[in-house]
Amino acid sequence: MGRTLTFEQIVDSRFELTKEDLLQRHERLMTLLVKQKSLTVVSGKPIKYEWPNGTVQYRIRYHIKKEGRKLKWNDVYCLVNSVKPVPYDFIY
Repeated sequence: MGRTLTFEQIVDSRFELTKEDLLQRHERLMTLLVKQKSLTVVSGKPIKYEWPNGTVQYRIRYHIKKEGRKLKWNDVYCLVNSVKPVPYDFIY
């Protein structure tokens, strides 16, 4: 049983970003990650959050498992950060 890296990609209407922006980011990210044979990537569906002030966010959560030692976690961070840097966490 290994570690699972988890993070969310988020777009926010306060910064004029839309669900389509998130989906484009998701496509770029998945293209980079699935090329790595030692990674297992699971992503959720976009979830919409709305606040009373009119702010809308869309979020997609990702879970990544890594097999072997050839690819380092720093390499995975670099791939994700090349699309959009995010805060990361590990699930054990």
